[in-house]
Amino acid sequence: MKILDLTNLENSEIKYKISQFPDSQQSTSIVVDFDADRILIKSRLSSFKDLELIICAVQDLRNRWKGEIHLFTPYFLGARSDRAFQYDGLHYLKQVICPIINSLELDSIIILDPHSNVLEGCLNNFSSYYSHNFYTRVFGDLGFKHEKIVLVAPDAGAYKRVEKVQKSWGSDIITCNKTRNLSTGEITGLELNWGMDQGDKTFVIVDDICDGGRTFEEVAKAIRKSYPSKKKNPIILVVTHGIFSKGYTLKGIDKIYTTNSFKEMEKNEYFNNSFKEMEKNEYFNVYNIFEDTVMWYGLC
Repeated sequence: MKILDLTNLENSEIKYKISQFPDSQQSTSIVVDFDADRILIKSRLSSFKDLELIICAVQDLRNRWKGEIHLFTPYFLGARSDRAFQYDGLHYLKQVICPIINSLELDSIIILDPHSNVLEGCLNNFSSYYSHNFYTRVFGDLGFKHEKIVLVAPDAGAYKRVEKVQKSWGSDIITCNKTRNLSTGEITGLELNWGMDQGDKTFVIVDDICDGGRTFEEVAKAIRKSYPSKKKNPIILVVTHGIFSKGYTLKGIDKIYTTNSFKEMEKNEYFNNSFKEMEKNEYFNVYNIFEDTVMWYGLC
């Protein structure tokens, strides 16, 4: 298997170039010959610009080569639009994004920690890998022990994901009931479902996506309100896909761990892309999910 890495031109085994045009059109083209029976395209799918590059890369490969083409895109555009928002409204994931990807006739599409199981029904040759490997490495490399952790599922959708983590760690789980205003989407209430004293444990909130982060701020506030004597207990957020549309600091959260699946984070005092250096960071920690893709998930 050869890798065509659309996230990092220098690291790509199959060399290519990206052309940009004045009207914002862009395309990819292979610039050297290669020999392979299978090709894995590594890419983000965070925007239509990413989608455009994937389409161009696949079509260029088809024009010059016959073999299997696999796509690894840890974040999948439109994954949260897994239902129609209005009666007879547009189903963005099913009617817009998936038909485009399906038209490429890929041999497999590998997505990390998908938001819901709807993708399985509308995306051809779909394979999902859940990020318990990422969570395990976070806990292990930072010296966390299961008896010192309380896992927190911020809503019903996150509970199954947290259960997967619990199978590896055996930690207690706290669940939350979240209510929203159906018209505005604003969070109107959040309650914790737990009654035990957690002692000197670390609260670890686990979810797949952090967009603006309001849910996690509300969870942290509920923890502090329910157990005011536990003000010194750390509250850590571990999310696979970090969008952080409202900024990288979340009120009430002591540390954040995420990956670069959605975007490359800025390289300043708050960010690093080396997992081994996570413990050196005070607040915001980013793991490069693309580095170990092949090794982790047995894609070759």
